[in-house]
Amino acid sequence: MCTEFGILAYKFQIMNLNKTMYAAICFALFFASSCRPGGAEYIDELDIVGTRYSKEADFSNKLTYSRPDSVVKISSSNVSDPDGNGKPDYISQASANLITAQIDQNMKKYGWTKVARDQNPDVYIMLSSMETTNIYYYYDSWYWGWGYGGGYPWYGGGWYYPGYYPPTYSTTKTGTLLMQMAAPKDSTLDGKMPIVWTGVINGMMEGSTSSFNSRVKKTIDQAFTQSPILKK
Repeated sequence: MCTEFGILAYKFQIMNLNKTMYAAICFALFFASSCRPGGAEYIDELDIVGTRYSKEADFSNKLTYSRPDSVVKISSSNVSDPDGNGKPDYISQASANLITAQIDQNMKKYGWTKVARDQNPDVYIMLSSMETTNIYYYYDSWYWGWGYGGGYPWYGGGWYYPGYYPPTYSTTKTGTLLMQMAAPKDSTLDGKMPIVWTGVINGMMEGSTSSFNSRVKKTIDQAFTQSPILKK
């Protein structure tokens, strides 16, 4: 059964919106490690690419997207906003540039057009990196719980980070990249913005700089390869 996870070391795909995404990641990690009793020889052998999309979403009428240039960094040391400034931390801009460039390349390949945030895009692509071993991860009407009275919290540069899933608890392996595609035009009457596609790359944020650079392309490409629903 290990061959089912053979591409990009291990991969899986969840096709509907449910509460088991991160549990599935943890299971895949356990299953993958059981296939290698001696442990992984290289860090990229631990990479896992998971994707899911909303069956209720109509992707045929979604053609444009926008995204921030930065990637939020979530860790056990900053999730409670210890400095009290109400602003998230970010991964290095060099790493963010590699990630966003690869996403742009795949979106263009699939027929999407990138537009500015103020041009009323069909979807927003929001990016975050979870750099911790254990984290309490919740989805509610909004994500960052840092003293805001409502709405979407501050993302940086005018961006806001949406989240619209049932509450979920999970533990994740250090170095996970989370890509969320939110559809602002499908917002509910109370202003909640649905997430129509999610990509999770577990393990990509680990390893040396050279290893990271080579794995960005491979793992992000895989997320889109297993998401044909995004093709125009």
